[in-house]
Formats: sequence, structure tokens, C-alpha cells
Amino acid sequence: MIEGTLVNLRAQDMADLERNARWVNDREVTRFLNVRYPWPLAAEEAWLRERT
Repeated sequence: MIEGTLVNLRAQDMADLERNARWVNDREVTRFLNVRYPWPLAAEEAWLRERT
């Protein structure tokens, strides 16, 4: 973990799954990303498992 004054950076883990899924399905968050359709929780879980 990298700890700063305003932000702490750490690797993602499975505890972040539901929050990540909410963010990736929020049009305001993804409006400039190449995300057009709702992303199912199972797809987000698979993506996160590949990276942890």
C-alpha cells in the first residue's frame, strides 16, 4: 500500500467487487470509457479474479 496525505493506494481485492460493479455500471463514471452496456456482476468478478 502507498499511503499519502489525501489518498491511499492499494491493490484491488474481492472485497471491492460490489463497489467496482456499481461504478462500472454508472453512466456518469463510464461516460468517456468504451462501456456501452450494463456489466453483469459475474463478468466483473471474472475480471477481478484475473487480476488478483
